[in-house]
Amino acid sequence: MNDVFEMNLEKLQFRFAKTLPEIPHEYVVRTLDDEADYVELFETIAMLGVIETFKGHRYRYWYAGGGYKYSQIARSSIGRGSRLPVKSRTPRLSTSES
Repeated sequence: MNDVFEMNLEKLQFRFAKTLPEIPHEYVVRTLDDEADYVELFETIAMLGVIETFKGHRYRYWYAGGGYKYSQIARSSIGRGSRLPVKSRTPRLSTSES
């Protein structure tokens, strides 16, 4: 992954998925503010991702490094989760410095 793309990943605002605490992951929703970065990530998942089955459904995952895998949830949503087994992972909560 090149430095420009890594910087674009950091611009996306991933949120912890509170409705699925048993499957800790984060997601980002496509907005006008992040359109270019979102599309670049979505297309990268489409080009470099692999198909895997999760709970009976097939998803495309891209293993980006840094312990994360990204998945295409829908045209307007991308998920990010840890590569570790569910029992071993801890949700990454974002904190802002005051």
